[in-house]
Amino acid sequence: MYNFFAAVVDAANAVNPPPETFQHFYAASLRASLFSGFLTLTGFLFTVKTFIVIHIKKEIYDTEGYLSRVTSRRLLNKNLSVYGPLQRLSSLLFWSVVVSLVTATSQLTIGLWPEWWAAALCICFAVATIVLLLTDLVIIRRNLTEWFRFLEDSAKKKQDAALAQSATTASVPIGDERPAS
Repeated sequence: MYNFFAAVVDAANAVNPPPETFQHFYAASLRASLFSGFLTLTGFLFTVKTFIVIHIKKEIYDTEGYLSRVTSRRLLNKNLSVYGPLQRLSSLLFWSVVVSLVTATSQLTIGLWPEWWAAALCICFAVATIVLLLTDLVIIRRNLTEWFRFLEDSAKKKQDAALAQSATTASVPIGDERPAS
């Protein structure tokens, strides 16, 4: 009879770990939030990936300034690719989507096991995803910084051309300036 009650208690603890354990804290407080958060993040990254890659390509990698810079650097390294950095950014964003989806899925698969290692593994997935997202942010920031530098250089060239144009226009007399007799 005692073995029966021990088996019932063990089965109950397997479904709902005792409240003082790490597994219980994870199951009660973290699992649902991590699942919904990373599932939302997956959808957001999936949507934003294409937008970011297309706009960065158009605004940075297709500009004359960038293409001339790659051409001059190809003299030092023949293997340089015009769109190589953009392809790497696209791949990184793709893997961020995959890792985020794996993290969300693990919360409702591995995370349901009432073992400490299952909860720890799911939290490790979440931490790895966050690290990957921070890497994405750093690389996107570098691309935006490059974009803003190209915009600033372009604006400065336009201003210099406008100043040069106004200087030559001001020195050329307009019309006939002979005094009337």
